[in-house]
Amino acid sequence: MLLEPGETHANTRVHKLSDFKVLFIEPELFVSAAQELGVSGTPHFRLAQSEDRELFAAVYDFSMSVEEKATVLEQQSRLAVCLRRSFGYVEQPPRARIIWNEHQAVRRAKAYLHERFDGAVTLTELVAVTGLSRFHLLRTFAQHVGMPPHAYQNHLRIERARTLLSAGMPPALVAAAVGFADQSHLSRHFKRVWRVTPGRYARAGQRLT
Repeated sequence: MLLEPGETHANTRVHKLSDFKVLFIEPELFVSAAQELGVSGTPHFRLAQSEDRELFAAVYDFSMSVEEKATVLEQQSRLAVCLRRSFGYVEQPPRARIIWNEHQAVRRAKAYLHERFDGAVTLTELVAVTGLSRFHLLRTFAQHVGMPPHAYQNHLRIERARTLLSAGMPPALVAAAVGFADQSHLSRHFKRVWRVTPGRYARAGQRLT
């Protein structure tokens, strides 16, 4: 369901148990995003419903990032994806823009993430570093690097964590050293990449030395 401010919706019949997510976006934020995307005037949806699986996935991914207390960069990035997918259903779609310095912008973003891999980097900071809009930055970065900026930062953290774990540092201290909120966040991201917990990875490394 795509609803504008002031519109109402109610389910009058429920056929089976279901779960759903509701994403409320402040009108000012939506209008600001429209200007950033080159949409003139106040955007209005041309459809009331959508079966766009990518839009569904974007909303659920953003919700999960909030529930799991992911980094600010990840939450901001996933919200931007939700906004960008939503603009596929406005009356006047965004205009395509040609940016000639994409490679240089991506290099700047990567260098900034390397420098601040253990810090709370925001999407606003990367926009300032690259000179691209947040929407163009996310799309361009993923095209050139193969993953969005927040995933690249997590990749850098995991690689640093591997070095520290191999050196014998306890996982709890490693989590703090590489910028994760706590050991559980380290474990979740580490296991997603290496299929083992940081503790098991450290013990395996110790057996090999």
